Amino acid sequence: MSEEDYGPMPDMGHPKVANGVVCVDFDGTIRPFGDIFAYPEPLPGAKAFLDRLREEGYHIVIFTSRLSTVWHASEGRDPLTGIVEQVGYIQEYFTRFDLPADNITAEKIPAIAYIDDKAIDFRGNWTLSSRKFYNLVNREVSK
Repeated sequence: MSEEDYGPMPDMGHPKVANGVVCVDFDGTIRPFGDIFAYPEPLPGAKAFLDRLREEGYHIVIFTSRLSTVWHASEGRDPLTGIVEQVGYIQEYFTRFDLPADNITAEKIPAIAYIDDKAIDFRGNWTLSSRKFYNLVNREVSK
């Protein structure tokens, strides 16, 4: 593949197809952790932020490990059945709380930003990023 196939990479480091796409994690970012089939209120500010993205014309993609075949298999569930159930649940959650979204995926697709409670941003400094990683891991282990 060449630059002609994808177009030049912009300074922001993403291909043109990523323009206007924002990926937002589901559990721990939009929805609080808990019973995977419960319908708790979205986390404070989540609806307002998603509504603003919609008003500004962004393509909102919900990305979640709920659609991961690895996760379903590790829990002893049939992955295909589990994924179908989770897509239905997430669609119902978004309908119940009038949340905007265009797609749901477990794939890391091209986007201008990812918003995730488990993310560590990388800005060219591995010392800082490793410190953030170990702070996150230590926080998770102490739960």
